[in-house]
Amino acid sequence: MKYFNEAIAQFNERKDEIYKLYESNDLLDAGYIKSTIRFLDNFYETINDPKKRIREFQYPCRSDGTGNVVIMGLDKN
Repeated sequence: MKYFNEAIAQFNERKDEIYKLYESNDLLDAGYIKSTIRFLDNFYETINDPKKRIREFQYPCRSDGTGNVVIMGLDKN
C-alpha cells in the first residue's frame, strides 16, 4: 500500500480543483454533475479510509490473497 501514498496525496492536494472542474462547468448536464460528484465523494472516502483503501486496492491482488480479480457476470466457461 505504500506505493499508493504518493498518488493519494496528489489526489487530495487537487481535490478542490477536481470538484470545480465539474461544479463550474456550464456545458455539463446537472444530473451528470451530480452523479460525478457522488462518484468523487465515494472515491475520496475510499482513499482516505485505511480499511476501505486496503479492501479496495490491496485485496484481491495480494499474493497471499485469492490472486484473482472477480468480474461479476463473466461466464466462467
